[in-house]
Amino acid sequence: ITKFSLRADYPIAVEFSGNDLGLVAINSKSDVILNGTISNRSGSTTITAGVAPGMAKAGQSVLQGSEEALVTGASLMLSASQGVGTTGTNATPVNIDLNGGTLNAAVLNGNLALRQANGDLVIGTVLAGGDANAGLGQVLLAADGNLLMGGPLSSVTGNRIELVSDNGAIGTLADPIRLNAGFADVLTQRSGYGVKASARGDIFLDSQAWAGNTEGDLLVSSIVSATGHVQVRTPGRIIDNNPFE
Repeated sequence: ITKFSLRADYPIAVEFSGNDLGLVAINSKSDVILNGTISNRSGSTTITAGVAPGMAKAGQSVLQGSEEALVTGASLMLSASQGVGTTGTNATPVNIDLNGGTLNAAVLNGNLALRQANGDLVIGTVLAGGDANAGLGQVLLAADGNLLMGGPLSSVTGNRIELVSDNGAIGTLADPIRLNAGFADVLTQRSGYGVKASARGDIFLDSQAWAGNTEGDLLVSSIVSATGHVQVRTPGRIIDNNPFE
């Protein structure tokens, strides 16, 4: 009798197709209203309104539609032709939860407001453009933790810039927050400009000369640290933006 045998317990190689990291991309020609959570903590999340190729349209925004709305991602990119969140007395920032990466955000002709719900906010390039006399080009960045620069080319650009850290610091001694802030020589036009910062810890700011402010003069509206040190540097003048107080 001839017997044959075959081993039946060889390992089976299994390979999963697809990406290791998640990707969320929302590109709209109209407003994007956020009403719930966009959960993508390990990947890249992009939201645009009126600026993506083939979808350009003025006057479009990414807006917080409810208090529960939250945009998460290991890295975040938000851009719009008119606005991301709203600024002003009753500001409604878009709530974000950046998880280990950097934030990049841009508004072509309007205002930008973002709040990091948990931990530190690491900034790549953030900018808002527009006519300061029309109340445009305002930037509000807030975080529960620290506000930090993501790299040597990171910066915040706007006519009027406000930075808030509830329980941390703004910048570090080794790597201050780099600002491209707007400026107006005419006193009656300065309401649309200025830098405001508040933090529980230290505040380190470096204002830069740039195309919108070639002398690098800095209009300071308010800079307050509850428990830490404040350092502000600029190549031009540091000017009180509250001349009547």
